[in-house]
Amino acid sequence: MLNRLTRPFSIAAMVFAAMTLSACGGGDSSSPDMTVSFNPSALSAKGFQGQQANVNAFQDSTVTVQAAVSGTASGTVYARVVDSGQGFGGGALNVSSLGSGRYSATLRPNMTLVPGTYTGSLTLQLCKDAGCASQYTTAGATLPYTVTISPRLSVDVYVNSTFVGTTLSGPTLSLQSALPNNSTVEFRSNVPVQWQYSSGPGFIGVTVNPSATSTDWKATLVRPANASIDSIDLNAVAQDGTQGIQRSAGVSLRVSP
Repeated sequence: MLNRLTRPFSIAAMVFAAMTLSACGGGDSSSPDMTVSFNPSALSAKGFQGQQANVNAFQDSTVTVQAAVSGTASGTVYARVVDSGQGFGGGALNVSSLGSGRYSATLRPNMTLVPGTYTGSLTLQLCKDAGCASQYTTAGATLPYTVTISPRLSVDVYVNSTFVGTTLSGPTLSLQSALPNNSTVEFRSNVPVQWQYSSGPGFIGVTVNPSATSTDWKATLVRPANASIDSIDLNAVAQDGTQGIQRSAGVSLRVSP
């Protein structure tokens, strides 16, 4: 179903809109019927696989593009944008008028894609009919883009060399049983991370193994006899391109006296 709009365009894979442009008189027949300008002139977006704002991420990875259309057509013009790639194929969007012939579209990267870098272009087609059997000629109607999808942070947890579970960005893995004192823990992550935890008098002692790396972190947990706290919360913060966007992956452990 088509919606009749007064907006020049709607950005999305195979999304249609309608608009009206005023006639400007005759022109050079070799010139395009309409001219499109985008701001920015090239689009870049990034996120991570399965990203959900307020679930495993602090925010959306939306990007905004503005466009203006001018030309000599009169009457209703049907506009559609075709995504030549996959970068925004599954994303939701919003379009709003900024006035003075300028419009804004908000796009969300396709978070269902496997991690990688995707390039493509958004091409605005201005049609003479709803079925787009005939099109106006245009200039500047193609907007190139690059979308980078990173992996969602995942950490495999081992206690005394035994696998006990996996934690992802967002939720916290809490072990039901207390660990024996002086247990060795190992956390293997799929992206480089920085581990954060509380330390000091009264807390579980953490002795990091010298062989620990940002993707294979090892430590010994010691509960002092006078410890006032019997548990420790450890959080892995991604150090890749999603730093600041992706929530941490948490592990909560209790240690026996």
